[in-house]
Amino acid sequence: MTNWPVLRSLNLARNRIAAESLDAVLGRRPPPLVCSSLTALDLSSNGLTAFPASLEALKCLSKLNLSFNSIRESRFDDVLFDALDQLTDLDVSQNKLSKLPEAVVFLPKLDALNIENNDIRDVPPELGAHPTLRTLLIMGNPQRVIRQAVVRSGSAAVLEALAKRLPA
Repeated sequence: MTNWPVLRSLNLARNRIAAESLDAVLGRRPPPLVCSSLTALDLSSNGLTAFPASLEALKCLSKLNLSFNSIRESRFDDVLFDALDQLTDLDVSQNKLSKLPEAVVFLPKLDALNIENNDIRDVPPELGAHPTLRTLLIMGNPQRVIRQAVVRSGSAAVLEALAKRLPA
């Protein structure tokens, strides 16, 4: 990986990669050149059952696609997402998440979040007040707080409904 100092985007979709395998390739501490250049990573449609720990070192990552895996939450998820403060676009759709890692709600540059088709029952109302979030896709979750008519109306309606649920 150190031979690719200007690598900006890496597509590893559909490779049956497990989190442990990705961690073995990147290492717990990926080479600094990769960390300083990689801004987009696609790990969709792999064998991931957890968020790979090695992602924590990819400080410049702005787009992360983890859709179509079998990811469940773990106790380390908030630590991982705290480190990814450059993320603007996060896709964790089509997984097995029952809740969103709390740190995702506070990603300072997050513009688009896709959590469709998971097992999420509670969509954090704080997302409705997120200063940069413009796209929030939540369809296909067993949540009951936001009416399906509102969900079908699009992101702006969902964000408004969530903001109304915040304590005054």
